[in-house]
Amino acid sequence: MKRISAISALLVSGSFLFAPVAKADQSLNLDFTGVAQANCLFTNITSGLVIAKGVDIGTIGSSSNGTLGTVGGVTALPAGFTAECNSQTAFFVDTPVADAANPAFQAVSTKSVLTDTTGTTQIEAYTASPSGGTVTSDQFLPLAATTGTGTNMTVDMNVQSASGIPVGIYKYTILVSAVPQ
Repeated sequence: MKRISAISALLVSGSFLFAPVAKADQSLNLDFTGVAQANCLFTNITSGLVIAKGVDIGTIGSSSNGTLGTVGGVTALPAGFTAECNSQTAFFVDTPVADAANPAFQAVSTKSVLTDTTGTTQIEAYTASPSGGTVTSDQFLPLAATTGTGTNMTVDMNVQSASGIPVGIYKYTILVSAVPQ
């Protein structure tokens, strides 16, 4: 009997011990972090078309930045692209690099020219002796932030040979770098 009354007392008092309790609202603050990085979007990318004329192959002459013109009905064309950058950006251009499959000849100079199509800014990179010379550059082409609009750019090139350009198919690659400021 004592056991039954003890158990009954426990059951009756237990209902008071485990009575529902009102809880306060709980909240959590979530933080967001990140980086707004500088970047450029390149669109309208077109390849250039080189022609051989005398001791030059490219789109422009070795001694001037004038076009090589037309040879056999084919007109030299610069490569081009549109750059849209969300911050001030400096553009650099490197000299032409010949594809390994190009016909061999002794190059005495190489040159690349990067121009914004407004014609107000132009930079060059060139070597006086591609085989052992160093690249000389006109610094960089600055471009202000152009979010929503783009800046059209062209790239011209020239490789000059010691004695003429052999007949063949040629391919050159020019590196253009965009460095946020």
